[in-house]
Amino acid sequence: MLYPAELRAPVWETSHFSVCSTRLMGLMSRNPFVWEIQVRREVLDDEMARLREIPYSLWMDILKKPISKVVNARDNKPYLLRVTAELSPDGSGDIQVTMSLARARMIRRGLMRQTFTITRENTFRV
Repeated sequence: MLYPAELRAPVWETSHFSVCSTRLMGLMSRNPFVWEIQVRREVLDDEMARLREIPYSLWMDILKKPISKVVNARDNKPYLLRVTAELSPDGSGDIQVTMSLARARMIRRGLMRQTFTITRENTFRV
C-alpha cells in the first residue's frame, strides 16, 4: 500500500516540470497565431449559424445593401463582420453569400472569408 508521502514526486521532478511549463508558456505567448485563427473561426461559425436562419426572401434585400457589424469575440477584441450577397452567375436565382471577418482596426490583415449559396427552396450549398 502506498502512502501520500510516497506518491509525491521528488523535488527535482517538480522543479523541472515548472521550468518546462514556464518555457512552454513563454513560447505560446510569443506565437498566438493558432489561437487567433481559432477565435476567428468560432466567430464565423456562430455567424454562419445565425445567417442560415434567414429565409431566401430576406436575402433579396441584402443583395441591395451589404450588412456590416462589429462582433466581440471571446478574446475580447472587436472584429468587423461584413456580409455581402449576390445572385449566382449561372442564372438559377440562387444567392451567393460571402462573410468576411477581420480585426476592426486591421481590415486588410488577417481577413477570413466563408461563402455559401442559398437556393429559392431555402436549402444551402457550401
